[in-house]
Amino acid sequence: MILYILAAIIVLLLAFKLMANTPIKDLNKYKFLFRNDILSSAKKETQAGDTIYQLAPVLRGKVYRPFYIYLPEQEQYLVCSNVEHFGFRRYDPYAPPHPTIVDSHVLLNKKGEVLHHFDTSLNLSVRSGMFFTDKFYINWLQSGDTTRLSYAGIYNSDVKMDAIQFADKFRELHAKANYFEFVNLRTQYDDNIGQGIVFKINNEWHILLDGVRDSHIYGQLLENDKTGVDTHRYSLKFDYKDSDRKLEDPYPQSEPLIKTTYLETNDTNPYHFNTWASHDGLKIVKYEKQSSTGWQGVAEIKGIPIFVPGTGEGIAFMTYKTAKGDIHFKIPDVTKYDYRSVYNLGVRAFKLPAEVKVDEPLVFIESTQNFAHYLRDGGGVYVIRPCLARDRKTSDLPNEITEERYNELPLSLQVALMDIHGTTQLKVGTWYPELLLLHNLSYLKITASLSALPDEIAALDKLEVLDLEGCGLESITPKIAELKHLKQLNLYSNRLTRFPLQICELKELTHLAIGGNDIHELPNTISKLNNLKKLNLLLLNDISLPETMVDMKKLRIERAGELKETLPAEFHFLFEKE
Repeated sequence: MILYILAAIIVLLLAFKLMANTPIKDLNKYKFLFRNDILSSAKKETQAGDTIYQLAPVLRGKVYRPFYIYLPEQEQYLVCSNVEHFGFRRYDPYAPPHPTIVDSHVLLNKKGEVLHHFDTSLNLSVRSGMFFTDKFYINWLQSGDTTRLSYAGIYNSDVKMDAIQFADKFRELHAKANYFEFVNLRTQYDDNIGQGIVFKINNEWHILLDGVRDSHIYGQLLENDKTGVDTHRYSLKFDYKDSDRKLEDPYPQSEPLIKTTYLETNDTNPYHFNTWASHDGLKIVKYEKQSSTGWQGVAEIKGIPIFVPGTGEGIAFMTYKTAKGDIHFKIPDVTKYDYRSVYNLGVRAFKLPAEVKVDEPLVFIESTQNFAHYLRDGGGVYVIRPCLARDRKTSDLPNEITEERYNELPLSLQVALMDIHGTTQLKVGTWYPELLLLHNLSYLKITASLSALPDEIAALDKLEVLDLEGCGLESITPKIAELKHLKQLNLYSNRLTRFPLQICELKELTHLAIGGNDIHELPNTISKLNNLKKLNLLLLNDISLPETMVDMKKLRIERAGELKETLPAEFHFLFEKE
């Protein structure tokens, strides 16, 4: 019986595999989600005045729990999210720190065009449309102005009021105010402040501050899976002798100053994605597996081990159905269970509720960050908006690259080429001529086979870190001496048989790794590297050091094995810890 069950499982897996690998007729129409502008493909020939649809970026990067608001009075949309922009998040000594997470806020008009973009760690109040801190407020949403404005009054700034004093001050301000609300104040400015209450009195803003500990404000978390927004219901904590303590909600917040409607989704768990389920117009057309964990044991019956397929990672080919043709895109780095049609995808669509009637409702598609797998590329928030066929872009690639060539490049380089001026960090397998388009590259790591570093490296004149560990290099181009800003050079574990003399011209160099090569001596001219602080000589125990290194007082040799024991005493300071 067990053998019959196993045979049936294998047959089903093979059948599913055949269906999943159905070839796509036109692969080039599928663009990665981070492309600037992805257009719908009309079923018939599109006339110049016809309406088609664009999938255009609002926020790029690894987004965390975005939320989407429609402002009916302004006919505008607001998108807010924590965003970690693409970059390195690895633990090696030469990689720069991974990008910091910022709170991004983007305001769009009803056509889906960006009006304002504001990055800040401050908390936005959806009720009043302002950013409040314990020291100032910003009225950005309606004006686009990011000027910090002062309160007319700040109360309990030392957070020493007791419950009676706090309640008395609240009632005093409440009696004068024509608007008040509770706000979250946990920002970078003061960790002692937790929440607060803002009052609008004669068109001026006042704030009553509350502490983190022994808080006088009570907040109840309210979760909404449809909108993805967590809100709080706030009320005051009165002294037990206070008559208001017995009331359910004696001071409800004022009606919001701005009218808002949250966009909604049917995908309350974006990572549990089934191909046959409804995803608000989103569908997986094909899944191309690129790696797999193989067969994994799950049980043993009467001494017979039972194995099932593990998980795989690959590219999901997606479509979004519009009124006039489909939008085709693909998302890399998608995990899938090999034995069932479940994808760890993290993509979903947000739409206005059906009862909200607008002429051109926008649809927002997000590719959200998977907290269990932080390497997802193609992430961000994208808006599907109508446009005229005559206005559509033919390509968002640099002029020097064809669509066919672009599709041949590795994913990390494709991402970089979408922002040739803003990309400063990159990791690739080998050298590609397209690297020369990245004029502001300051960090470059090459990981695979590269027999010789090309002369063209000199064009990347803003490089500060060049990591070539384990590339199999047999020679270094003299042109490397033209990298005047280079501070860190990693040549560990290559095939160099002599120290490249041109390195001695890199006056700004502070870190150099040449261990793991077949180098037997260092040149006298290494003393020209006046700023060199760290030198890695691992696995070079028989290397000879020139006498000139005795004068390199800033230098310390690290990861040098037993080299110290073979040298005279005057060299020993090179091995001391700073």
